Amino acid sequence: MRISNQLMINNFLFNLRRISEDIDTSNRKLSTGLKFSRPSEAPIDMSLSLTLSEKIDLTDQFGRNAADGQTLMDFVDITLSGATEDAQAARTLILQGINGALSEDDREGSARRSTSFWKTSRCSATQPSTTSTSSRDTAR
Repeated sequence: MRISNQLMINNFLFNLRRISEDIDTSNRKLSTGLKFSRPSEAPIDMSLSLTLSEKIDLTDQFGRNAADGQTLMDFVDITLSGATEDAQAARTLILQGINGALSEDDREGSARRSTSFWKTSRCSATQPSTTSTSSRDTAR
């Protein structure tokens, strides 16, 4: 079989065009930093990339939820420790009133103070949470 010059030239041009396209693709990947620019270039890699992106987003959401939970726990801890201190102070006032060591005016003052402890504890326990974002808002 005879190989003509025209066949050799066509083969050379085909290879030259293919190599030029490969160089162009490599330059585009290098300049953008992306392995592919369209899903049709690498469908399996695109699927893996989307799965990885979803997992990263989910991990970030878990981190935000943990931070929100920690903020809520801090708020509850402060509220409960304040309530405990108020309850101990009210207990002390009540025991002083029961012992009979206080005058009638002192007992009335102690009763008012222990009532104010109760009102203060109820008000601080119903204050809204100070979390930054709820997990339901950020999951959208």
